Amino acid sequence: MNNHYRKLFRKITAEVKEYQQHKDYKKFKKIDTHEHVGNNPDFDRFLHIMDEFNIKKVFLMPTGQKAYQKKKQEIALEMQRQYPDKFVAFGYLDRVGSESEDYLKKIIGKGIKGLKLLFWHPDIYPQKKIAMDSKPIFRIFDICQKSNIPVLAHMSIRNFSEHREQLANTLNKFPDLLFLVPHYLGAAPQLNIVGEMLDRYPNLHTDVSMGGGKNRYVSYIQGFHKEFKDFFKKYRRRLCWGADLFIDKSISTKFYRERMRHDINMFSEEFYYSPSHKESDFLYGLDIPDNILEDVFYNNAKRIFRMSS
Repeated sequence: MNNHYRKLFRKITAEVKEYQQHKDYKKFKKIDTHEHVGNNPDFDRFLHIMDEFNIKKVFLMPTGQKAYQKKKQEIALEMQRQYPDKFVAFGYLDRVGSESEDYLKKIIGKGIKGLKLLFWHPDIYPQKKIAMDSKPIFRIFDICQKSNIPVLAHMSIRNFSEHREQLANTLNKFPDLLFLVPHYLGAAPQLNIVGEMLDRYPNLHTDVSMGGGKNRYVSYIQGFHKEFKDFFKKYRRRLCWGADLFIDKSISTKFYRERMRHDINMFSEEFYYSPSHKESDFLYGLDIPDNILEDVFYNNAKRIFRMSS
């Protein structure tokens, strides 16, 4: 790159940075369907982030090490009690069996609004190999169905071929139970197989969250730009948004702010600057129209989870 183009690039980058610093991130309301309670949560700071980005509700997942799980569960329920208009408490199980079933019934009685499961997460499934369509899991889903609470379950239908069949069998068995399988069913960038599942099962939804895989996700969008954009347009009513971060004292306000801006800019802008990438990286956004973004960021979660506001 010669000096002329280098100067031009720097000028454009500076203008994009300035624009992104001051653009209206409250332009439309948001429901964050995927956040985790940290070991040392700081909700006061996160409430400020919610206000800054017009996030009306946040779904809290009490996942993590066994020593912290029950504490996190109580924290999620307490935040829901204190701020019923802002936080939605999910439950979490890391094992199956009668004890887990009794615990699930107990926390349903305490007021959880959904159940988070990680049995099929690619970091966990290879060690435990619990099939989603097995009897112990079906007993858990039966409790959820009878209590009318949705399930947020990680799958990886791209990495584990059996996951697709297990998910299909489960959705056939529980057609009235709402399932949200995050991260494009764990299949990105193979969005065609995600679309096939969404076409077949009306009780299945997915989220467009990145979590710790942000850089990998960004690379998918750079390489499969048209496929992602077409997917958003076709399945605009089946997608929810979540940042998939931890609400914790160890995470800085700056990091939260940069991640939220990154999510919004990646979906809304034709190209964007990300502070976590080199300035020489030209990042393509999806440039999705506002009316579709309003569905993904807010309207879908409100409708799917039957929220009044």
